[in-house]
Amino acid sequence: MRSTLTTPTIWKAASSKNAEIQALQSQINPHFLFNTLNTLAWKAQMSDCPELYQMVISLGELLKTDVLSRTSSCITLQEELRYIKFYIYLQKMRFEDKIQVSFSVDPGLERLSVPCFCIQSLVENSFVHGLEPKKENGELLISIRREDALVRISVTDNGVGFHEIPDLQTIQASPENTHTHIGLRNLSRRLFLLYGESARLHISSVPDTETTVSFQIPYKEGFAL
Repeated sequence: MRSTLTTPTIWKAASSKNAEIQALQSQINPHFLFNTLNTLAWKAQMSDCPELYQMVISLGELLKTDVLSRTSSCITLQEELRYIKFYIYLQKMRFEDKIQVSFSVDPGLERLSVPCFCIQSLVENSFVHGLEPKKENGELLISIRREDALVRISVTDNGVGFHEIPDLQTIQASPENTHTHIGLRNLSRRLFLLYGESARLHISSVPDTETTVSFQIPYKEGFAL
């Protein structure tokens, strides 16, 4: 009997099969990585290396967030801050006492829905582009304030700052230049897609004195937008 399957139907079936294989493979890769990290953590603990143990645990928690962000666009503020503290711990192991970090968070915002890695991206930007190039000790402040129906989130550092505020909407990734602030562009675009024009990032900076990157989002509890 002649097959009734057409070429487009065969292509569609093959494409669906490949997509399923890739989805299953993507589940294997994190599982393998987490098992490896658990082994490293066990080895560090058995070798009486508490700092190395905590670094491995912190890295594992950050990677779990990365996996979560592929399936969910938002998490609670409580979870976002938890992962930020893991990231800060890793940076403090690198910079030791060079950088001091403080939090100022209005009470009652634990269940606020925020985009995954939205604050962590700003903290990372401050470390990499603001505080790391600074010769003296640095300070970083994470501020989260409720303003009626909105919540304003800002990250302020006393690093090297911007001599010229970049236009985040026109920044392009460049393999030759790692200081293009593509992460800020991506976050600003993500905020725009989720909440609209008013949520885009705002940057204010006095070079070598203070830089603040902030945004505002609607006050909404839980994961749904």
